[in-house]
Amino acid sequence: MKRALSVFSVLLIGLIASASTLTTRFYLTELDFTSNQPVPESEVRYKDYISAEYENNNIIKKLYVNRRGETTRAELFLYDSTNTLKSTNVYLPNDQLVRQILFGLEEKAVEYIEYVYGVDTVKDWTDRFSILDFNEESLLKSHGFFDVNAFRYGHVEFEYDSTGRLTHEAWVRHPAGKTMRWWDHIFDPETQLTRIMEFDSNGVLVQDFQLSPDGTESIFWYTELVDSLFINHTNLHFKNVSKLEWGSLTWYEVDTGEVFLDSIEIFLPKNMLKEGTFAINMELDSLLNDSAMYNVVFNGKGKSGYDATQRSVLGLTYDVSSPILSIGTKPYINEPIVQFDQSEPLITAQLTWIDISDSAKIIVTEFDSLDLTKAGSRLFRPSAQADLQDSTFYRLSFIGTDHATNVSKPTIIDSILYDIRKPVTAMISPYNGEYRNITTISFSIDEPIQSWDIAVKSMGGEPDPESPYYYQADSSLYLSDTVYKELSDEFLLNDGTKYYMEVRVIDRAGNQSESTSVDSVTYDITPPVITTIYPPSGSAINVSTISYSNNEQLRAGEFR
Repeated sequence: MKRALSVFSVLLIGLIASASTLTTRFYLTELDFTSNQPVPESEVRYKDYISAEYENNNIIKKLYVNRRGETTRAELFLYDSTNTLKSTNVYLPNDQLVRQILFGLEEKAVEYIEYVYGVDTVKDWTDRFSILDFNEESLLKSHGFFDVNAFRYGHVEFEYDSTGRLTHEAWVRHPAGKTMRWWDHIFDPETQLTRIMEFDSNGVLVQDFQLSPDGTESIFWYTELVDSLFINHTNLHFKNVSKLEWGSLTWYEVDTGEVFLDSIEIFLPKNMLKEGTFAINMELDSLLNDSAMYNVVFNGKGKSGYDATQRSVLGLTYDVSSPILSIGTKPYINEPIVQFDQSEPLITAQLTWIDISDSAKIIVTEFDSLDLTKAGSRLFRPSAQADLQDSTFYRLSFIGTDHATNVSKPTIIDSILYDIRKPVTAMISPYNGEYRNITTISFSIDEPIQSWDIAVKSMGGEPDPESPYYYQADSSLYLSDTVYKELSDEFLLNDGTKYYMEVRVIDRAGNQSESTSVDSVTYDITPPVITTIYPPSGSAINVSTISYSNNEQLRAGEFR
């Protein structure tokens, strides 16, 4: 990496660039320079000498050169727009600034005189000057004040730690050498804050405050507002760790891309500029836009004279609208399941189950963080949901709170039956071992059901290659206490086959019954064949006895 140009290199470049406007004079001693006794350049070769550069008879550079031709010291003279000398800077060969002389009444001198001598205004004598001396690290170690007679009437001295941080500053009055005020600087590496304690000439603590790394005083702190918070008010809680001269809060409205849209500024009242903890309603509710995003920025000035450290809270969402909620479930349930939707994210939600027959009996369920993520999803059971009372009708009430603590209006649904008892069913027709030539079945139910199914399987008799059969009814509501069904509408049984039949039902809440069944049901649609043995056809008989044969067992018969 290339080394930066030294002060001496800059001086040489300046001589070359403006040679036509500058004059150079050479002196063998400081006395020759003071008495303006220059010598020709040829006389200074291989000698220690002084090289002085002038422009319009004003000296602008002064170099001290040894006999080897090396510059050992440089002085730069700076002028203002009126061609009046304002300062002289003194450098060593390593570019180290060792002294600066300020001519006229500069700011630090005015501050010193006003404090030490207790005056409000200071006469601007241009013959006054100040001398600033710097240590080896180019840190200011002494700031001396001199009057028109070159008498030092005071100075400020500075001390530093090994890292170059200022640890002590003292204002000394001369010729007595009395310290009129001083400051101790105590740096905290954890907070990166510097505590500054000011004492008067009697050693009494006058001020005690903290400076941030940027040189501002750490005074104001938000005590509740944090970044990305949702709020529905403009109340402010804060604390001042030292006194303020003034303070203001600016609300900057921004979009999601942090683009500035508008701003509102308010100033802290005088009674809130002192040390302490405060709360204030900024009364901006009518001026802020609902659901808009704001950055709130504090600015101020401390009584110490330092600017107060700026404090910002970013991404505040001002929200004064209550969330809009909906709640839903099935009218008949066998577990406490719900689904909900929302107009905005919630931080809390509460579901209340109210017994319609006894409103004093309620079950309250608080949604947890997982429940709150299920807005717009399917039915679910809340994590903390307690069991409900069987065969009870409930009214559901649902409320929620958004991130700005706005509470929704309750949303309610009514007449939800909680039912966990299994329905009871029994076959009416056919019965076990029955022979029949019809396919109508019937069974009883003890409560309304939403669906049922039947399974039919061959178990003997003629082989049925299509067996088994299955039928499930649709989800129509069956309110009667008996259900009838013609199976031939769904499938055809095989003539002469013996069947096993099993029925199950499901009630409105989804509870499934135990199965009811019959077996050895023979489906027979072929008429029996009967043959008369005696008397034969056309015979004359004198007895009433007859005999016949049949091809299957009969249920009943008659002769005519």
